[in-house]
Amino acid sequence: MTEPAIERFLKASGIDISAATISRMIMDESSAFHQEKAAIVNAGLQTTDYQHIDDTGAKVNGKNAYTHVLCSPYYTAYFTRPYKDRLTILAELGARTQARKRDISLQNKNSKGVEAKDSGMTVVQTAKKLGVNSLDYIQDRVSEVFKMPSLASITIFTGYLKLYFQVVYVQKKYYLG
Repeated sequence: MTEPAIERFLKASGIDISAATISRMIMDESSAFHQEKAAIVNAGLQTTDYQHIDDTGAKVNGKNAYTHVLCSPYYTAYFTRPYKDRLTILAELGARTQARKRDISLQNKNSKGVEAKDSGMTVVQTAKKLGVNSLDYIQDRVSEVFKMPSLASITIFTGYLKLYFQVVYVQKKYYLG
């Protein structure tokens, strides 16, 4: 998605933001959305005993690439990479020391555009799974109000809450029943 398209989308959603701010958010690897994506993935990996991973083909700068989708019932994360080999998947599952780092361009102009797209899709899809209005959430983060809890904290809470009710159910069924 181009920067002008992102600007049109956000403004149509009622978020007043300048083109320069959008550019800075995309180019800055430490921006709130990239940090949010990392926190969501870490939280998601802690909440269930299993993870689902799938991939789909993608074209990046005219070359074949793969968008990997890592998810559970509580989150969805996207990673666009040039390969879908075992090392790439291990890297996305947190075993980054086992995978060699590849210096490549993944977007029409640079890799930061792909990272921004992946981070944005991770935030939007995770919000959807958790029942959080993604536009309200993005507006909360872009405006730096932070009234809403982070998606990572909601993911962890939701996972623990489900586990708690499973334990209570088992106790009632087998021990109190």
